[in-house]
Amino acid sequence: MSKPLSQEAEDSASEKKQEHINKGEIKQLPQKAEESLKSLEAFLKEHFPAGVPRKKIGLATGGILHQRTEANRDCLKCGISGRFKIGRQTIYPVDGVLEYLRKKITVNHLA
Repeated sequence: MSKPLSQEAEDSASEKKQEHINKGEIKQLPQKAEESLKSLEAFLKEHFPAGVPRKKIGLATGGILHQRTEANRDCLKCGISGRFKIGRQTIYPVDGVLEYLRKKITVNHLA
């Protein structure tokens, strides 16, 4: 019995992600961090389907990011990727916010 197409696509994406992890291109996150990011992703996609406005970045991430800090990082060209403007508002794509947070996560190993 063959797998449904969506399951095959998920398996393929999972295998590709594992290859990138093995090459060191993506760091492997602890289970709790991965769960937190998945719940944040669901929240952001539900409440900010078009993207997260910079003015709401603190609210959207539960205070993890701050709008002024992100504005400064944007000026230094090291901020969230994929940002765009609508009028005078800067908007960050949900995927860009999640990718940025994934890069910023550090793990403290306590003895």
